Amino acid sequence: MIGVVSAEDIDRYAGIPVTWENRKLKKTTDYLKNARSVIILGFGLWDDICDLATRKNNRWLYPGEMLLSVCQRDLALALHKEGLRVYTGYPFISHKYLAILGGIGSMGKNSMIITRQFGPQVRFRCLITDTILEYDQPVTENLCGDCNKCLAACPTGALSEYKVDQQKCLVGQHIAGKHPEPERLAGYEPQITPRSHIMCRECQKACPYSKFQPD
Repeated sequence: MIGVVSAEDIDRYAGIPVTWENRKLKKTTDYLKNARSVIILGFGLWDDICDLATRKNNRWLYPGEMLLSVCQRDLALALHKEGLRVYTGYPFISHKYLAILGGIGSMGKNSMIITRQFGPQVRFRCLITDTILEYDQPVTENLCGDCNKCLAACPTGALSEYKVDQQKCLVGQHIAGKHPEPERLAGYEPQITPRSHIMCRECQKACPYSKFQPD
């Protein structure tokens, strides 16, 4: 999936604090002078292994997302050949807001982007360019409606409507360097090696739009 957003529109969200990162969202111009457009890329997931997390030198790495970076690079190279200046890193701007503004999906009650094609089983990358492109229309539809299946599925009760308690979320606890209860990890964040595990996806699997369902 792909969408195009005005840099000015996404820059309106600059300065919003991201608590678990302990920093604030930045502007596109912090990464590319005279930024004009942002291309948001959405990739549908197909297997639990896409959410593999592995620990190296006190950092969490996500090998399952390597394909996203490769596709991002390939598009950047193609745009560069067309004469566009492009920033290809991982800018600290909101990919969720980009997905909404770019017409890819809407915010779900589990605080993830919900799409009709893949539900919340989507991951994002973006490219910033100083070229004015044709912009997509934002998603205004609420895909959740009265559904609360994701809230009920969370094994730690970390979810309320459109909010995540990072202190309770198993993924959030791992990112923060905390040690969740072993019995919960065994059921929801299975360990692959001493340094790796699959991140909890219970709220995603419970979504009626999800294309990946457990056997």
